[in-house]
Amino acid sequence: MLLDYIKILKENLIVKKISELFNSYWYLSFMAVISLVSEIFGLELMTYYIVMSVVILGTLMAKDGTYLIAPLMYMYVTFSRINNKAQSGGETLFDNPSFYHQFMIIVGVLSVMLVIRFLYSILIQKNYKKPKLAWGLLALTVTYVLGGLFTEYYSLQTVLFGLLEAGAIVVPYFLVLYSIDFKEMKNDYLAWALTIFGFMMVITLIEVHIYAFSVDVPGVPIKSFFLTGWGIHNNIGGALIIAMAGPIYFVFSKRKMTWLFVAFEALFCLGAIFSQSRNAIVVGLLAFIASMFLQAFFAEEDNKVPNAIAYLCSVIGYGIIAFVLKDLTIAVFEGVMKSLERGSANAVSSDRLRIWEDAIKEQFIPHPVLGVGFYEANLVRVGTRTILPARYHNTIIQLLASTGVVGLIAYLFHRIQTIFLFKKMNPMSWMGLAFILILIGSSLLDCHLYNIGPAIQYGVVLAILEGFLHQDNQEVITELNEERI
Repeated sequence: MLLDYIKILKENLIVKKISELFNSYWYLSFMAVISLVSEIFGLELMTYYIVMSVVILGTLMAKDGTYLIAPLMYMYVTFSRINNKAQSGGETLFDNPSFYHQFMIIVGVLSVMLVIRFLYSILIQKNYKKPKLAWGLLALTVTYVLGGLFTEYYSLQTVLFGLLEAGAIVVPYFLVLYSIDFKEMKNDYLAWALTIFGFMMVITLIEVHIYAFSVDVPGVPIKSFFLTGWGIHNNIGGALIIAMAGPIYFVFSKRKMTWLFVAFEALFCLGAIFSQSRNAIVVGLLAFIASMFLQAFFAEEDNKVPNAIAYLCSVIGYGIIAFVLKDLTIAVFEGVMKSLERGSANAVSSDRLRIWEDAIKEQFIPHPVLGVGFYEANLVRVGTRTILPARYHNTIIQLLASTGVVGLIAYLFHRIQTIFLFKKMNPMSWMGLAFILILIGSSLLDCHLYNIGPAIQYGVVLAILEGFLHQDNQEVITELNEERI
């Protein structure tokens, strides 16, 4: 911003380098490292001060809002197990009133910076564009807020959660869409952001394995100790398969050595297997198989054979690992089938059929139009109510129970709008399609779309896909089939 007004800064080499840094892969890597440090070592407050400083600097020095992508994509995994009271059992950073005072100041400063960037992009840089997905997102927001209306279950609590869920998608969508100059942004920036995120999750998986084996309790599944401050094994597995979309961009690109990204894709899928998240294993393997066959038809001719060899080596490697760890392999896949068994009257979240039956019979059928809101899920009977409500581990069931037929129609409208983004397939299209399908697929047996972190990532991805794939300026679309690095 200041570069546009202060000539001496505009010509300063150091300032130019700082501005260029925000559009670099080194910046993505730096943000990934500080996020990991926060997650593993419990240094949240230090990390938030760094993020605040970066956002202030980016708002003042960067040409556009590309610097916002890394904080939006990575910050939700900064919460540590050390400072999660439910897991540590002792005093944590969040028990200190001083933390909340500082945190509110940080949030306030960040909010001001984001508003400044947003308004500056629209009013000064004239970066206004007609949003293609706005009506679908608006419809979804309205139904989230109105879910449970005209029932005894409708409350301020469900309204606020509906706003939180919708806002997690809508705010990043509009912020990124209007703040970024897609003519200047590197085509593969999002692909690298997702790929780096995948490596973050691999490191996280290694760390939770070390922790789990250090506290191993006989008779308790080891995956029960795959704990971070922001989620459990299912969340880690879900994050790993979402990250597979990053390497998929490169697999379908014109670059050389695309086989290396096949290896990255296979690594993230393998990580999902070792997370022991049954849902992530099924969806991850399906995504891996789909990309393996699709690249044979749609990848660049020079890359098809090396890619195929890399996929074959990955499959052989999976087979060897499955044979060596055959007891674990059998237990995991038995668990996949068990998750679909009908549970007892005291259903828990792994008894999917029982949960879904409860949602339809006890929530949707008595209140089919707008549902019962977000806080009447029968799943709460196995635990206590918290700020985040219990969820039904299936997007369609959740919509019917919480927002009724009206909510499902709004969701389908939004989904149809996203389909129209993919008018022509190119590396960006394949990556976006993979991300959305993996998120949708994994949300049929889990609640990833109703978790704040993945919802924010979804909003960012939607904005970037629209910015690149559905622009009025054909120059951007044409260059997608080239390499703008």
